[in-house]
Amino acid sequence: MLVEELTAFLKSSTKTAGQDVTEHFGDVPYGWPADLLRYVAAAMLVDGKLSAIDRAGKRYDDPKAAGARALLGTAAFKATRLEVEEEALTPEESSKARALLTELGQAPSDGGEVALKEATLQLSRSLAKRLSVLEKARQVGLPLPASYETTPTTLEEIGASASRVKIVRALLAHASHLREAVKALDRLEDFGKHHGFDQYRRSQELLAATLQAGLADDPKHGPAVQAARDELEALRAQARVLDEWDGAYRRYRLDVLDAFKTVYVPLREELHRRAAAARRTITEMEEFKALSLGDRARVRVEYLGEGKPLQEVSLPELRDEQQLLAANAEFSTAHMRTALAALESQVAQARARVIELYTAQQEREGAAAKVVAWKPSDAFAGKRFATEADVDAIFDPQKERLKALVRDGKIVQVV
Repeated sequence: MLVEELTAFLKSSTKTAGQDVTEHFGDVPYGWPADLLRYVAAAMLVDGKLSAIDRAGKRYDDPKAAGARALLGTAAFKATRLEVEEEALTPEESSKARALLTELGQAPSDGGEVALKEATLQLSRSLAKRLSVLEKARQVGLPLPASYETTPTTLEEIGASASRVKIVRALLAHASHLREAVKALDRLEDFGKHHGFDQYRRSQELLAATLQAGLADDPKHGPAVQAARDELEALRAQARVLDEWDGAYRRYRLDVLDAFKTVYVPLREELHRRAAAARRTITEMEEFKALSLGDRARVRVEYLGEGKPLQEVSLPELRDEQQLLAANAEFSTAHMRTALAALESQVAQARARVIELYTAQQEREGAAAKVVAWKPSDAFAGKRFATEADVDAIFDPQKERLKALVRDGKIVQVV
């Protein structure tokens, strides 16, 4: 009778603290002493029919837990809230919960409600911790199926269940989703272990570099690049990148790599070769060799140093995405095309600068300047020739000027 009466009161009342219980049952028609009520509550806690909640809101449904028995002491009992557990799990529910937890890698110590609840909460904590892998996917912009985003909500619903029976039943209610979540996290973690996040990021960066280089409009490579761009975007939009990582995504990813590599590598090789030849043109000039150390350093800083028009262009191994992206960050396709187009004019400017410094050095040393720079571009820029007379009118003055310099003992250097 005591247990039934206490159970009925706790289920019907919103005031379930020990003080409320002793006041209700201490009055007529019961007249039960407070100690008797504490003993009944303790027995129900041990029997799994009751949970005790302390002032801070911490729930105790395991009588063996530290602090649980203290809540039913004379002083603490008054402030301890009591809640009746739901109807006990059926043997079938316990068996299913134990099997599910074992399947998901969190086997309980036994089939009791307390052990099942603890294993369920441990599973929730473990999955919540593993969800950090989702942040890695977000950082590289990897689109994931919607199921990944619903897992946190599922874990919250399980954790929010109050009693141990509710927690275990919430576990069973979400069994299908939890199985999918564990498999999905296993796959995503395995993807990360095999450097998938970095590979995905590089594939997207190389696609962007390919499009920026204008290869989508290239007569030869354009169709393949356009198809790869559209298919890769479709896989992203459908969140099927993981599903097709070793299939369609890989195929189109390689199409982009091949197109970019086919265009980039020859350009890099040509710039490497021609830049080296241009640098030799300057450093092998007799005038350059005759310059002082300071003036030679000035030419190197102005034309031959890093970031300058005739800087050295390395030729690294250009095989995979990582190597091509690193190379493209140093010299993009657009930059190399511009550099190649301007190379001759930059060589002319550098040669003129060497002659200028060489002439100034001769004058400082008291010697008459022997070398004179002549720029045909300055002499003929913007001129038009419609008749032979036009040609003579433009060329004759320049010819006479050059002849006069030679008669004066000068050496004319075309720059």
